[in-house]
Amino acid sequence: MVNDIQAKFRFRDGLIAEHHDQFNFHRWASQALGPVGLLLGWTPLVRSAVRRKAAARLEDFIGNRGG
Repeated sequence: MVNDIQAKFRFRDGLIAEHHDQFNFHRWASQALGPVGLLLGWTPLVRSAVRRKAAARLEDFIGNRGG
C-alpha cells in the first residue's frame, strides 16, 4: 500500500517555521496502527486521538529542548 503525502514547509532563519502535510488519514492509520487503524482509522475519534498524542509529544519535545 502506498500513502502519497504532500508536504509544505515554510522556513525562517534556516529553521522550519511551518509544516503542513496532506494525505489520506485512513490509509496512514491502516499502516501506522495496524488492524485498529484499518477498522477505525476513518472515524473522527481516532483522528482526534492521534492529533492529541502528536500535539502532546511535540510539546514535550519543545519543553525538553528548552525552546
